[in-house]
Amino acid sequence: AADGATPRVRGLAVSPDGQRVYVSGGAAANVTVFSVREGRLGDSRRFLLAKPETLKVEDYAGDVTLSPDGRMLYVADLFKKRVWVLNTASGVAVQEIKTGVAPHRLLAHPDGKSLYVTSWAEGKLYQHRVEDGSTRGVLRLGAHPGEMVFLPGRPPSDDPQRRWTDRRYVTAAHTNTLYRVGISETDGMVLVETVLLILV
Repeated sequence: AADGATPRVRGLAVSPDGQRVYVSGGAAANVTVFSVREGRLGDSRRFLLAKPETLKVEDYAGDVTLSPDGRMLYVADLFKKRVWVLNTASGVAVQEIKTGVAPHRLLAHPDGKSLYVTSWAEGKLYQHRVEDGSTRGVLRLGAHPGEMVFLPGRPPSDDPQRRWTDRRYVTAAHTNTLYRVGISETDGMVLVETVLLILV
């Protein structure tokens, strides 16, 4: 879904108009772009993060996600603590965002101003300004934070004094824990709730 509320497949993104599919190439350090026609994959082209003849072990394209307007593609550079920003028309990298160790999941805010990145190795959630790539906030969660989803607004039962305007739900893979994170234009990220998921 365009609002990011539907769980995604890691390393796969679909353009807002549904006409292109972006697939990360892992150790090949590239992203393959497929056209979609009548529900079938068609022609493809490839965006290179590194030249094939210069590939190293640490060159690895991880998760991918798109800006809300589909004009920019964010690609996690898994072993180099950064996210590449590629122009989807040209495939050229136009920006590099420094982030945490082992960026695992990427999620763009629907307003297009922020990018959220989970750091698998650090157990943290990073918020970056898309405009200049700067780090707006870092929130410590639990070991191996993974999937993220976005929901607008907040439950009516929440404390009215809280100034956050929307929320992220983030899972931590090795803790059976779900984190609810409030997002505020003035306060940044706030850990609102920790939910322990007990299997019975």
